[in-house]
Amino acid sequence: MTVITPPTKKHPKVLDEAQRTSVQKSSPSAPYQRIKEACRSTGLSAYFLRKGCRDNSVPHVRSGNTYYINVPALLELLYNKSQSEQEPDCEGIRLWALVEEHD
Repeated sequence: MTVITPPTKKHPKVLDEAQRTSVQKSSPSAPYQRIKEACRSTGLSAYFLRKGCRDNSVPHVRSGNTYYINVPALLELLYNKSQSEQEPDCEGIRLWALVEEHD
């Protein structure tokens, strides 16, 4: 025997606990995220992000004791760094080749 309970009517502005916590957490597409959320969306470690905030190598805003990472700017910064590091260093290769030939 199943008992069917009638749906309860809630005031539209009253949120239950699950809805309240989901509203408080920012979405992964939010540009500014706390360190813990930025770790999940970027795959970077909390240590790296915290250290980068302290030495200003990670784009962020600080509100009180909380760091908010600018995730799109961080990803662009990392992408640009990776592109500049991929340029081949041909001069060093040629130098070693010349040294080996003269020995």
